[in-house]
Amino acid sequence: MALDILAQGKLVKQPEQRTASNGRPYALAQLAVAMDDGDVLASCIAFRSEAVDAMMALGKGDVCSVAGRGKVSTWTNRDGETKPSLSITVDAVLTAYHVRRKRAAVQGDDREPDDSTRAPRPDRAAAARPASRRPVPVGAGIADMPDDDPFGP
Repeated sequence: MALDILAQGKLVKQPEQRTASNGRPYALAQLAVAMDDGDVLASCIAFRSEAVDAMMALGKGDVCSVAGRGKVSTWTNRDGETKPSLSITVDAVLTAYHVRRKRAAVQGDDREPDDSTRAPRPDRAAAARPASRRPVPVGAGIADMPDDDPFGP
């Protein structure tokens, strides 16, 4: 039985790219997922090209979230203790870079998140919206929010 999994953790070693017998690349990674009783080791394999590319762009120690189909099992360590494990067939990978990029796109800033040298392009659609409907910048405090109620009359 496969479960729908969304897991976040830290890569414990550098992801590996291999080639299947049909010539298509796939990626392998191990993710330490924090749980109440300690970390659970998740073995990840990605076949979709987008997931393979995203996984291979990461390195040991990077934090990411993976979504896909998973299976829970157990393994025995050197001390004879039984530990839980997770095997995930990854469909999508999400990193902090993806979040910054998506946030910039939603806010109408089409620059790359780390590209501070280019001037931002004007967002004509945002300028045409009334002030009460413009997005509030991420990290804005209560004092920075619009005064009018968007759900009111």
